[in-house]
Amino acid sequence: MGTSSLPSAASQAEPAIPGYRGARGAVLVELKREPGLTVRGLMQRLGLSANAVRHHLRELEAEGLVEHGRARHGVGAPPHAYRLAAAAEPLFPTGYAEALTALLEGVAAREGREAVVGLLARHLAELVPAAGPTPAGTPAERMTRLAGLRTAQG
Repeated sequence: MGTSSLPSAASQAEPAIPGYRGARGAVLVELKREPGLTVRGLMQRLGLSANAVRHHLRELEAEGLVEHGRARHGVGAPPHAYRLAAAAEPLFPTGYAEALTALLEGVAAREGREAVVGLLARHLAELVPAAGPTPAGTPAERMTRLAGLRTAQG
């Protein structure tokens, strides 16, 4: 119903996006890979009909996960170009936490726990010079504060 007989990206192995399977998840993945895709571009990549692509885009826009603007090109009305909205970014894993944990564990194993504490204290002091010295509290409380500051910075 509404799809062509071409193999779709929804049937291929794609990164799992919590709560978004099949074609809708595939649309999100393609927009993550290449912001600014048009309906035609998504049709070609996913093997879906124009109506199916538009349906999924409308649903994702209604959820606040996709935005569109106009693509610039030659003659005629410019087509809509779609991109992920900021609200969609948390759906994609980053691996930053695992990488940072491994790095800090490596520093702790090589240089000792105090080296990690000092490194984090200096980093926090650089992030918020107006806040003064490193705030008191347990390492977990300081990490929670640091995480909040990093989140606020984007």
